[in-house]
Amino acid sequence: MTKSSQAVQGLWIRFRDANGQFHADKDSGSIASINAASGMLQMPIQRAQELENSAQP
Repeated sequence: MTKSSQAVQGLWIRFRDANGQFHADKDSGSIASINAASGMLQMPIQRAQELENSAQP
C-alpha cells in the first residue's frame, strides 16, 4: 500500500467513525443505535468492494 493510499484509508476510517457517531445520535430515538451499528457493519464491506474494484485493470 502506498503512502497516498494509506492516507486516503486513514481519512476514510475517520469518516466511517464520524458517520457512525452521527447516526448514533441519541436525539434520533431508539433506532439510532441500530442504524449506527448497521452502518458500521456495511461501510467496511462496501469499502472493501470499492478497493477491490479500483485494483482491477
